Order: sequence, then C-alpha cells, then structure tokens
Amino acid sequence: MEKKRKDGYVDGICLLKTAKYKTVELYIDYALPYDLKTYLSLCLLDNYLGEYSKSYPDKQSMYRARDSLYGVYLSSETRANVNLIETGIHFSFVNPRFLKDIASEDMLEYFRECFYNVFFDPSLLDEFKRNYKDCIRRRLDRPDKAAFNRVVQILSKEEERIAIRDIDHIEEIDTITLEDIKKAYERLLSDFSADVTLIGDYDRETEDFARKLCGNRRYLLDNDPYVIRDLGEIVEEKDVSQSVLNIIYATPYSRRSPDFYAFTLGNVLLGGVATSLLFEEVREKRSLCYYINALDYKNEGLVRICTAINSDDKDEVVSETEKQIKRLVDKDYDTMKLELARKLLIDSLQSMIDDPSYCHDYLYGGLLNGIDISAEEYEQGLLSVTMDDISRVFHNYSHVLTYLLKGNKDEQDI
Repeated sequence: MEKKRKDGYVDGICLLKTAKYKTVELYIDYALPYDLKTYLSLCLLDNYLGEYSKSYPDKQSMYRARDSLYGVYLSSETRANVNLIETGIHFSFVNPRFLKDIASEDMLEYFRECFYNVFFDPSLLDEFKRNYKDCIRRRLDRPDKAAFNRVVQILSKEEERIAIRDIDHIEEIDTITLEDIKKAYERLLSDFSADVTLIGDYDRETEDFARKLCGNRRYLLDNDPYVIRDLGEIVEEKDVSQSVLNIIYATPYSRRSPDFYAFTLGNVLLGGVATSLLFEEVREKRSLCYYINALDYKNEGLVRICTAINSDDKDEVVSETEKQIKRLVDKDYDTMKLELARKLLIDSLQSMIDDPSYCHDYLYGGLLNGIDISAEEYEQGLLSVTMDDISRVFHNYSHVLTYLLKGNKDEQDI
C-alpha cells in the first residue's frame, strides 16, 4: 500500500471531506507521455466526453438528462505540459442530501453512461476540427498570443521540450481520424495512470466509486533545467497596430528546487502585482506600456517578461527591465514591497479551500512534480524567504531572448 502523503493522496486518491460546499466535486486526472498525435486526438475527444453518449446521443437529450439531475456536470480538458499530456475529467453534482427523490447512485449512473459509453458521432468530427482550428487562429490573431507562440518556436530549436507549448498545429489536426480519437480514449481507460481527487460532503457509496477509478502508474513532469544559449534580439513584423515585447530568462529553478519559494516570490515582486517593480517603474513612472508582467514557468524554470508597447520604446523598456532585475540582486528596494508580495501569495494559498478547482490544481500539481508538502509547509516556505534569498536567485537569471513582434500599422499611444 502507498504511504499517505502530506497532501492527502494515498493509493492514487485524495479525499477531502468537507461540508463547505453543496456540491460534490470529482476530478480524474490522466497524465501520459507526450506525442503530438495522441495530444491532438485527446483534444478532439474533449468535444465528445460529457457531451454525447449512447443513451444521450444529441444535445437535446443530454440537456434533458442534466436538467433532471439538477445540472450535473461532466467535462474533459486536455493540455500539454513539459513532457506530458494531461487530460482532466471533472464531474460535479449537487449533493443528494439537499435533493428530493435523487440518490448518489443516480448521479454516478449518469457518470458511468457519459464516461464509459461515449457516442462517437462521425458526422461531428469535421465540425470539431473546424472549431479547434478556428480557436487556434483566433488566438494567433492576438498579438500577445502570436508573439508568445513565436518565442516558443524559436526556443524549441534550442530545447525541444519547449515545443510542447507550440499551439500552431492546424495542418496536423486534419490528419486525426475518428479511429485515432477512439484509440486515445481506450488508452485513457486502460493505461491505469489516473489520479483521483474527491472534494465535498460525499457519502460512502461515492467514495467507494471514486476509489475504483484510481490507477497504479504515475508519470512525473520532467523538471531538469533547460540549457539555452543567449539568442540575442529578434524582431519580426505583423499586420497589427500594437507591438508586443517578450524578454525571456532561463533559470536553474523548478518546483522541486530548494529555492522555489524565493523564485516564486521574487517574480511576483518583479512583475506580478500592481506594486511590483516593473509596473511602477515602466508603466506608472514612465508610461511606456499599458501592462507589463513577469510570468514564471515553474516546471521549465523560464521567466517571461511580456508587455505591449510602441516599438520605438523597445530599447528603453529592455533597459528598465534589466535595471529592475539588478535592483533585486542588489537588494535595492523597500522591504514593504516584499511583504506585500508575500502577503498576496499567502492570502491566495489560504483561500484555496474556498475554490474546489483551485484546491485540486494545487494538490495535483504537487503530485505531478513528485513533491510532497502540505499547504502549511508551503506557507512556511514563503514566510522564510529573505531579501538575501531573492538576491541569490536573481543572480542566476540568464537572458536567452528578446523578441519584438512589431506592428507595421500606424501605432497608437498605449
């Protein structure tokens, strides 16, 4: 038997018994080694799972079934993450304790029907593919998304693991067949890699049901540091009026690193809140942008500074960004800023129990990273961070790319 973890998982299941909610939330998470064909097949499967079953083969019959069970909800979402494909199944229903003439078995029977008896209507596949491709095109039409996708494509030539974040798979989507989707679905059911989280005031019947869904195999995220040479500056043009700047740094830090807390807190201090150094210096004092954020990718150890600017201001924004990083290294800032950033993160952590989805994401994220800490230990980790710790962390930031997506239309004031 697997030893119980501090976060509550044991034998592939985490049970969080609480009367805080009137719903019962069941999360079933699959993590599989990444390959593009399986990933795209599972993304298309998301359109079928929870939407069409053999007993409810069209939207009208499915809606009637949901309404009869007071809005029972089953959805599937697939994403790519470092070296894994993650498919998450979310099943939510009103606790039968609050309903008349509805039992847990009625809710669980609905799940069995929708999850195990998916109706793969071939006439819908072209529509699903078209919607998927249109979604990608809409995202790439946004300058910020297009810029980030180009950054991913450029960096993936240096580190192939980054390519998993590339979203431009329009041509590959057309190659996926209904048989590919069915095979991916069967793989989910037979791979025995599911981890389960059950949250709410559930009964014994629901708990027993959830336990039977667990797998006995787990794939972990690859947290080995990325080694990327400095690629300097790249400028590309796009037919938009606003330019987007991305500055990328590589670091040796990940979710498993001892300095993870300083890494996380330091990036909030740099550009995660309205009191951050970048926001105050670049946006508020110099009016060089409308927004500016420092986003950390905790599994890859990458940090991305992203902002929308007038392209003529690019050099000044880059220079100011470098100055703010140096301030963190030199400990040249008010300690009050550090305490505000710390309070924000701790308040967010403490409010986790108010949101089942946030709670699940936190717990499952730790599981995928192969770490075992409680929320209390996480909070203590944040409380222990000093200015010296942040200085040491930022000393190890290495610039790898400055990328400007330059709008070639007349730019308006930001």
